[in-house]
Amino acid sequence: MFLIGVYLGIKYLKPVLQRSMWPLLLGGAGSLALLCAGPSPLYAPFRKGLLVVTYSALIYGLASVKRGWLTNRWMVLGGEISYSIYILQMPVIRTVLGVTRRLGMDFYPSSALVVIVLVGVSFLAYRFIELPARLAIRTRLTHRPVAVVKI
Repeated sequence: MFLIGVYLGIKYLKPVLQRSMWPLLLGGAGSLALLCAGPSPLYAPFRKGLLVVTYSALIYGLASVKRGWLTNRWMVLGGEISYSIYILQMPVIRTVLGVTRRLGMDFYPSSALVVIVLVGVSFLAYRFIELPARLAIRTRLTHRPVAVVKI
């Protein structure tokens, strides 16, 4: 696995005239197909190895995208708040579903409300807790002020 990562890193750093979307498409489709495939005695011993190869192609394909839909403002913001989403998902889900159950709401509107509240709360946690803490830590460790990058 380490050697695959080193090889792909070296290949990525070499100047390439035109990067294609094939590694991204093959890595994504291959990973999805392997994850959705049912258990079989022939497939089980090779599953992890095949997933490593397809994930490597997927990561290489994602790293090769220079500009476009993966680098627009909203995708970058989603990447920035993803840790807050990960940390806050269970408290938000339990709270929102508990409130909507008491109000007698159906499952689908409740689920949509969970997603909306989770993204909103995660953005607020990122903006007012995570980002100031990150900047304070950088300033403290580097002993100089750090510029804020607006997304």
